[in-house]
Amino acid sequence: SLISSICYSQTNRFVDPTGTDSGDCSQFGVPCSTINYAISQASAGDFIYLSDGTFANATISKRVTVKGRGTSTIIQGITLNAPVSGSELIHLKSLSISSASSVGATIEVSFVTLEDVNISGHSSRNLDINASGDITNIIVENSVLDNGGAGLWIDEDTGVDGLTVLNTSMNGNTFGLYSQFGDETNSNTVTNVTIRNCTFSNNLQKGIYAEKLDNAVFENISIINSGTDATYAFNNGIDLNLKWQAYSNITIR
Repeated sequence: SLISSICYSQTNRFVDPTGTDSGDCSQFGVPCSTINYAISQASAGDFIYLSDGTFANATISKRVTVKGRGTSTIIQGITLNAPVSGSELIHLKSLSISSASSVGATIEVSFVTLEDVNISGHSSRNLDINASGDITNIIVENSVLDNGGAGLWIDEDTGVDGLTVLNTSMNGNTFGLYSQFGDETNSNTVTNVTIRNCTFSNNLQKGIYAEKLDNAVFENISIINSGTDATYAFNNGIDLNLKWQAYSNITIR
């Protein structure tokens, strides 16, 4: 049929730290050993399946799904920068990102979904949205962004249109959610935001801090015991410190 003739093919590729970086990683019994090598063999739309174990830093430079086996699959840092192709996703699912580096995961492009991902313990930023421009359609769901400098950080030079965070914790950080504006020379914003069923508790200085935020809904969120740093003068559970331009339609429900 015409429909079947234009469908994209999808290849499953397999990665295990005990494997070997040769071939095209498409045989379950003959896995590659690194994510970056599997990416080099992949095409947009492929699935990259990770075994248990610890994987080196990776750069996701193609529009693929990377799926682990839960907290037993650990990546030592990841950057998501695949060029946008239509609305194809970069999709990370069921894995952990944990290392001694100051940043766990960096999103630099649009159309990214993180599902059941644990990114915790990074001294600067667990999840860093840092695009040096405007991006869209970022989804984080059923995830853990705990015990870092910031749970989720949106950089001063980054604009986001479409940020959805669902059923996710940002607990035990210095800042839970931090949306940075920078200075008056910037013009970007963070808009069309939905944050639902999330917790921002036990964050030392602020649960939520926003210098840019527009058309946002916070629904059924919990912020307990955040903003308790005796050495810090600006403690808050929620601090909307919106700067240098007009904002509207922010709802806490």
